[in-house]
Amino acid sequence: MVRSIDGEARRRLLADAVWRLMRRGGLEAASVRAVAAEAGLATGSVRHFFASQDELHVFAMRELFRIVTERVQEVLSRGPAEFGPDGGAGGSGEAGEWGPGQARARVVAVLLETQPMTVEQSELFLVSTQFVIKAMLQPALAPVAKETADLLHDTYLQLIGFLVQTGAAPADLDVGRTASDLGVVLDGLALRRLTAPHLLAVEDIRDTVTAFVENLRGDQP
Repeated sequence: MVRSIDGEARRRLLADAVWRLMRRGGLEAASVRAVAAEAGLATGSVRHFFASQDELHVFAMRELFRIVTERVQEVLSRGPAEFGPDGGAGGSGEAGEWGPGQARARVVAVLLETQPMTVEQSELFLVSTQFVIKAMLQPALAPVAKETADLLHDTYLQLIGFLVQTGAAPADLDVGRTASDLGVVLDGLALRRLTAPHLLAVEDIRDTVTAFVENLRGDQP
């Protein structure tokens, strides 16, 4: 049965349809016609919003990153008291009100939102990986893949900078290099969890991310 639906509900419906098709048959399975059928919409109504398969895939790729971004922002919106008792409890969350331990716990929590820790996160990462691989060969997707990578790197820069500002990492820490190293570690963890889950448990990811952040303390207390 073809449905009539508008606005944000349509966007989410189409994105979900793309991801389901990709999980079953890869990116090539998510054609405009197939997505319309999967979503229960007329093909013409989908083409009204997306003139080509490339446009549909770009949209779905942006929607996927939007979901991850919203989850990261939810963690960032929490105050210091939610990350432990070491100072700043009840504050508004400005850098100067965070204790070092709270700051490290906050950064770990944010980073874990980018990892395949749950079944849903694993499915999202699987779809994201397909997008990234396809972007290497499909010019229409390349700008979105680069934008996503740049935004993630900027997030890592901000988080490492936050650790320095709160005294959770040394003032002379090379923020840029550390952010790059962090990205490599996170990419490796996510890919290993996706391709060889028997070799990397969810708790292993948590322990590795926590250890990376804790090791940035240097001589800090």
